[in-house]
Amino acid sequence: SGVVGEVAASGRTLLIGEASEFPGFVQTLPGARSELAVAIRHHDEVIGVLNVESLRPHAFDGQQALLETIATQIAGAIHGARRHAELQRRAALLELVAEVARSALDDLPQEVLLQRVLALLARRYTAIEATVLLESGLKGHLEVAAHIGGGTATTFRGKLWPIERGVERRCVRSGEPQRVGDVDRDPDYAVVNPAVRAELAVPIRGRERVFGVLNLEADNPTAFDELNRLLLRTLADQIGTAIELA
Repeated sequence: SGVVGEVAASGRTLLIGEASEFPGFVQTLPGARSELAVAIRHHDEVIGVLNVESLRPHAFDGQQALLETIATQIAGAIHGARRHAELQRRAALLELVAEVARSALDDLPQEVLLQRVLALLARRYTAIEATVLLESGLKGHLEVAAHIGGGTATTFRGKLWPIERGVERRCVRSGEPQRVGDVDRDPDYAVVNPAVRAELAVPIRGRERVFGVLNLEADNPTAFDELNRLLLRTLADQIGTAIELA
């Protein structure tokens, strides 16, 4: 909406000399009479808007070139900051993979190893439910081998989970990670904790066969982006290898 919305959508600079002459002008500054909005671009993508307003009419006449130059400088700063933040995030994820690998080499009992891995993941992803389910002695069921969370006793360690229930069913059948961004919209989702908004189920495999599921649930719909899904698949493979070696 308003001048900023139009610039964000079009990528064009917009100079408003008199607010009353612009239909749909939004009064964010009470009494504003003039406005200049410039798109902040990086590689032809609009990543922001530089917006100035004044109580005087025609306050920014002739200043478009100056603000467009400033917007170019801002774009470079934003891109640099985002790149730095992304590199930091990737380094933190690699550190997590290394920590799980070290735990797997510590020759720990399976229960202790899985609980340690889940504790690491729960902290990293602020997951409110973190579970490892493995094949059980009862056909058609998975068994909760490790669990961290505040849900009901349904997911406590040692409890059985029907293999045809929940998002885990798709994960085991397809052998591929299953991400649910909005659990309310997924017909397969089985409610354990009402606070959950997103779920990621990753297959645990060995010798090309799926024998378990690493399942994380969070109250943040954007918790599991593409990079995180790749990382968790790597961690699930590490868990599978460690279990097989044990």
